[in-house]
Amino acid sequence: MKASSFVGLLLTACVTAHAPAPSTAKAVAPPTAPVAAEPICPAAMPTVAEGAVPTGARIEKVCLLGASEDDYLRLHEAVAPREGTSLDPLVLRDDLEVLYAQGSVSDVVVATQALPSGGVMLLYGVAPFDVVGSLTVTGAPALGDDTIAPKSLRADPRVLKALVRQVTDALLERGYAQATVRSTLTPVSPGKVAVVLEANQGQRQVVSSITFDGRKVLLERELTAALHSRIGEPWRQDLVERDELALTEVAFDHGLINARVRAVAPEPAVDGKVTLRFTLEEGSVFTIGKLTVTGVPAADQKPLLDSLETRPKQTFVRSQITRDLKRLEHSGRQHGVTLEVTPLTTVDAAKKKVDITFELKPTSAGAIHV
Repeated sequence: MKASSFVGLLLTACVTAHAPAPSTAKAVAPPTAPVAAEPICPAAMPTVAEGAVPTGARIEKVCLLGASEDDYLRLHEAVAPREGTSLDPLVLRDDLEVLYAQGSVSDVVVATQALPSGGVMLLYGVAPFDVVGSLTVTGAPALGDDTIAPKSLRADPRVLKALVRQVTDALLERGYAQATVRSTLTPVSPGKVAVVLEANQGQRQVVSSITFDGRKVLLERELTAALHSRIGEPWRQDLVERDELALTEVAFDHGLINARVRAVAPEPAVDGKVTLRFTLEEGSVFTIGKLTVTGVPAADQKPLLDSLETRPKQTFVRSQITRDLKRLEHSGRQHGVTLEVTPLTTVDAAKKKVDITFELKPTSAGAIHV
């Protein structure tokens, strides 16, 4: 009996005064459409591909397999939003990058399983990095050999490389220029490893003396004062590189615009005493030739030039020119103008002169004047 006819009989019985007694027969419930079963995630990733799934198939369920208990919720949240969307290879590639970026998985595999509904179940299989149960530093008395139990540290090669770099840098900063560090992993239980950072710190190298070869114009006391390295302190390559730049700045402040400074790499000393040696090619001393300002009315040019520290016929001093650049910018701000000041130089090698033009360009409204 159809549901609509059964309801009609009930309504008739309620409104007809002389209707016969109701039947004792039990009502039959109308048939309902079968409910599709919820897709169940497999216990493991499929070993055989089911074939290509067309792009655009509806993703009815997202499964994350292989994750540890600690990582599951965090990793699953990264890919769960795909559920209910259409299969898109570009989006799946983004998911892979997100999962790798979590820093706890070494590999990610993606697969799909076709469902009777025509949709698919999307499967992400992850292989987590081993957990670092202990981290030990050995062979580095300068740092203090130690063992710690880090929290939530994984044996990600990138993390281990960073740890090796940190220990190496710490030894270099203390003057152990020949220090080497390597990492070893030893399994201690399923999914857990012990990491040892084994160092060979070598002989500590200390600056015992400083020499400047090729110095003619520059004074030794000025050069020494500009150095970051100091006698009695550790020899460090990074400081020596900064020293080269600092000495070049000293040369530029004495008109030696063609100066070249080079640090001589020292041989590792058995006794740890290192001579810090620099070779200098000073070249000729240059002076200021013409000094001009552009971008302002002619009547304002002389007052601006008079306000500068740099003067024609003086020795070229780069730090002085830098101060004048700041001075011109400040002058603009005092008159409500933001200036872009560019120093343009023309070098006359024969006359040993440098012509300088300060090019002023306003970047805000206002008039440029003194």
